[in-house]
Amino acid sequence: MNRLIALGIVGVVGMSLAGAQDKVTFEVPASSSAKVKHQVDMNLGLMGMEATVSLKLTRSVEKRSAEGQTLRALIEEMRVEAGGEEIPTPATDPLIVQANPEGLPKSITGGFAEVDMTRLYMTLMFVVPIVEMEKDKPWKQEAKAQGEIPALTVETTYLGPDKVGDETLWKFKTSVKEANGLTAEGQVWARKDMTIVKQEVKYSGLPIPAVGAEASGTVTLKLIP
Repeated sequence: MNRLIALGIVGVVGMSLAGAQDKVTFEVPASSSAKVKHQVDMNLGLMGMEATVSLKLTRSVEKRSAEGQTLRALIEEMRVEAGGEEIPTPATDPLIVQANPEGLPKSITGGFAEVDMTRLYMTLMFVVPIVEMEKDKPWKQEAKAQGEIPALTVETTYLGPDKVGDETLWKFKTSVKEANGLTAEGQVWARKDMTIVKQEVKYSGLPIPAVGAEASGTVTLKLIP
């Protein structure tokens, strides 16, 4: 009898834990956040050619309020290869993004002129609600065009807990679609404080102004020390 009671208690606890993981809410820091560094690797198909880009990306939230947030991203150690040759890369200014509380951009400045920085940012954009998310129920937000920011439709779906290495994270499916071009769809593994540990994206329609064409391909992002 005691064994049956014990098994019943374990079952109830297990069901409670499973139910708790069906709904999640991010713990958004009240003020600016520490710097987070990622390794970014990108493949581009462009005008019948293949190119690769690797870089270190350091991001932080410089300011946060009920009205929105200011994000800062610094690109370092960028390496570009195409046709088996390394291509010289320009120095870049920090990327400054003014965004709403969920992360949708209002303005983007900085970076470098050879690439459309607004669309490049969107390939790795992680937009989430600051309220509870329920497993397998998409959260959708549409934004009108403002300035250089195009009209967007963003959809984020919480898929449940998932392990990356020894760490249990929250896994999401993401979709970013611009009214007239860029599409980026993928998956994100994140901590409850919104830190992205891993991200995988497949994109198309990324403008490359330097050659007057659009690229398609994949991009991965991994948290590094």
